[in-house]
Amino acid sequence: MRFADHLISTEAAPVPRWRRIPHRDVVVNSGSLFGSTVVTSVLGFAYWSLTARSAPAAAVGTASTLVSALSLLGTVGMFGIGTMLIAELGRQPGRARDLLPVSLLVVGLMSGGLAAVFAAGSHLFGASVTAALGSPADLALFVGGVVLSAVTLVFDEASLGLQVAPVQLWRNVVFAATKIALIPIIVLAGGPAWSILATWVLALVVSAAAVIPLLRRHRLLPTRRPSLSALRGLGWSAAHHNTLNLSLSVPRMAVPVLVGLFQPGTRTAAFYAAWMIASFLYSIPTHLSTSLFAIAAGDVGALRGKVRMTLTLSFWIGLAAVPTMIALATPLMMIFGPEYATAGARCLMVLVLLYPAQVIKQHYAAILRANGRIRRAGVVCSVAAVAELLAIVIVAAHSDITTIATAQGIVLSAGALYMLPAIVRALISGEPVDRASRHRRVAG
Repeated sequence: MRFADHLISTEAAPVPRWRRIPHRDVVVNSGSLFGSTVVTSVLGFAYWSLTARSAPAAAVGTASTLVSALSLLGTVGMFGIGTMLIAELGRQPGRARDLLPVSLLVVGLMSGGLAAVFAAGSHLFGASVTAALGSPADLALFVGGVVLSAVTLVFDEASLGLQVAPVQLWRNVVFAATKIALIPIIVLAGGPAWSILATWVLALVVSAAAVIPLLRRHRLLPTRRPSLSALRGLGWSAAHHNTLNLSLSVPRMAVPVLVGLFQPGTRTAAFYAAWMIASFLYSIPTHLSTSLFAIAAGDVGALRGKVRMTLTLSFWIGLAAVPTMIALATPLMMIFGPEYATAGARCLMVLVLLYPAQVIKQHYAAILRANGRIRRAGVVCSVAAVAELLAIVIVAAHSDITTIATAQGIVLSAGALYMLPAIVRALISGEPVDRASRHRRVAG
């Protein structure tokens, strides 16, 4: 029985019509994730727009670097524990009160260590970043922000495993809105970089506090000291999940950086704008596949039906969105300016056409996760990620950004073709391996 099923008494009560929606669990989870993406994107744009009017450009640039580092370190600092919790809590929701507190504690300690290492090497990122972390108070603010980022991200993923995804949506809404509400701090402080970073960290604190009543209602607040023994036997699982997570996320984070190294100026700006727009489209199969894994981890028998549902939804959304975005590529890029449209409209068209390959890659990872073949998925996706980045490095020095996107697309599509049979087999049998391979694995 799902954890969420314990929250509602169904005895002698009519089942509301909305609860009878087919695959409602996937719809609710993916809808909550996509809602978080929309809210954080829209309110994030508003936050940075207002911040740019409240602080000097140099301070905003330094703060944006620190916030980017904070977010990256928070993501890496989960070390796969968040995804491991999706699987474990999906299978055993009753372990939430034991696993969640100790997982948050371990992630907090490890991400804090990462933040300290980054701060020690901050001189590599320029004098402005070194100065922004120069005092003990500034350093504590940054390290605390990394820890809070990692801990809240793990909590968000745990909520998926427990089938209470609207909780993470609420936390992200509070976080995004609180950042904007705290902008007067920047104005009152005169606009230094630390004041911008402070609004971000304080918003994380408020968003974490906002979910405490929900944790109490769901009986998830710890009642005893966290015990490391609760994580016994889960270390390798977390490590394999972390490898797979990095193979999926590193290209998303590294591609704009690599393009920036070889295509400076307007072309880099145009590619980054096109990449942001395309990434918003890519978030649809990403959230659907994450929800697929969260559901199927606790009920592998339902995998085939869930895969069919998420692929069908991805198909119809892509059928509507891909041609529309291609037709509107120039107007979309014109939002950023005429030079963006001139340099990046065709690049955006190519990136949008990569949507089917993204659907396959994300579903491949989710299906193998659900079947416990995490190491296999990590190896395949890591090879694909390295090939994708190498293609960009080879092409970027001698081509424009449209050709770079095309080279990336060729490699990504080749990887998708390799992954596709596993998805087809999951649609047929619910497992990503054929019977002969499964028998060989069992015999071995």
